[in-house]
Amino acid sequence: MAIAPIGGLSPYSNDASDLSRWDTAESLTQLDTSGNPQPSLATSWKQIDDVTWEFTIRSGVTFQDGTKLDAKAVVNSLQKALDAKSRPIAFDGFNMKLSTPDDMTVRMVTASPDPILPARLSNPQLVILSAAAYKPDGTVSPVGTGTGAFKITNVGGKTTATLDRYDGYWGTKAKAAGIDVTFASDGTARAASLRSGSADIAESIPVSQIPLMDPKLLHQVNMPRTTSLYFNNSKGVFADPSMRAAARAALDVNAIVSGVYEGHGDAADGLFGPAIPWAKDLRGNTASSIAPATRRASR
Repeated sequence: MAIAPIGGLSPYSNDASDLSRWDTAESLTQLDTSGNPQPSLATSWKQIDDVTWEFTIRSGVTFQDGTKLDAKAVVNSLQKALDAKSRPIAFDGFNMKLSTPDDMTVRMVTASPDPILPARLSNPQLVILSAAAYKPDGTVSPVGTGTGAFKITNVGGKTTATLDRYDGYWGTKAKAAGIDVTFASDGTARAASLRSGSADIAESIPVSQIPLMDPKLLHQVNMPRTTSLYFNNSKGVFADPSMRAAARAALDVNAIVSGVYEGHGDAADGLFGPAIPWAKDLRGNTASSIAPATRRASR
């Protein structure tokens, strides 16, 4: 993997994406390809009024340490996130009260109406972990405390992580017996490990290495984001919209795609990339409504 853990694999850090990608920990909901929330550790939910929601927790699920998933475990996990000194970004500026009407139901009362709550709870930083994950000093350890198909058994600082298949997983069992993760920031080294066969999967291969790779080893996917150039439009020359339009018009995006990305990219066709299906109708019109400024050269 390209990026080493920066927060000890704490779900409250950007490391949460690794927990999700490795399928070692799960949230109450998950998003489908259209961005709509679907069941995960919660099988269903309903909105009682503008601020009150009830989530039904999936039965028959155990954490990787053998303890049972129930409403109390969910409340404990979410309350720890709400109380954390460094809150998960999904809870930034957000508050709610939690209760358990019964063993498998969690009631959430938000401080203000939050129509996207089911989607909010899909955030990887809000994975549900067993009580053993939460240490007295406030740190959170996902080692052996998740509900996913793979169980983290060891974390070697910022260099390695070891995962074993969790045979008690409630969903489809993993086919691999485990995953040995190595973090390597050097893209050339990642490509070499894939070519040599020392790695089965390597991410983010530099475009300069692609010609050296067997095409059968490569898998390219569209990304949801675009690479953007931002202007400080609060002061200076770019406070003038026509000057910003002029800078935009001066950019040869196709030259950047062919030169910088060596053809492994696409010219932006709107704010959102092609990996976001719901934004399809928002793409295709990148023309500025403001005429670019022109300036005559003087001698």
